[in-house]
Amino acid sequence: MIQGQNVQLVHASLEQAPDRHAWFQDSESCRLYLGHALPAVTYKSVESDILAAMNSSPAVGLVELAVIAKGQYIGFAYLRRLDLLNRSAEYGVFLGPQNIRGQGLGSETTRLMLDYAFHELNLHRVWLTVFAFNRRAVRCYTQCGFKEEGVLRESVFSGGRYHDTLIMSILSEVFTG
Repeated sequence: MIQGQNVQLVHASLEQAPDRHAWFQDSESCRLYLGHALPAVTYKSVESDILAAMNSSPAVGLVELAVIAKGQYIGFAYLRRLDLLNRSAEYGVFLGPQNIRGQGLGSETTRLMLDYAFHELNLHRVWLTVFAFNRRAVRCYTQCGFKEEGVLRESVFSGGRYHDTLIMSILSEVFTG
């Protein structure tokens, strides 16, 4: 378990499947995370994803943790594509309940995961992709120290038009925690 001021990162559990399944039925949450509303995600696929998270470890190239705030499961965060030779990984976070957004929980989660990546896994670089229209996420990542590296121009079609995807990264020497 990783303890922050308002957030805990814990191992995933199948008890989290109902909440996670409900979040992936919400079109706005899916648009911000995936770029478009998903067709209905099956409960079985959510359980399968959680089972993968339960078996995650740096050795298999994935570390996924559940995000808990005030005793409530609110999402998940992961480091995937872990490359221990080059000491890099891709970061992602999904916070489901709309009523918890804008409270700094995404920033705290990101800082906790970066601390784990740089100080426990000894990574050098953590990178991510984010849709340019997801301004709250871009602001969060920028505040946490990520720098924009590039743009995948008009890479996703959402809301009737094309949008850019940003590539951002942070290096261990600039992470301040």
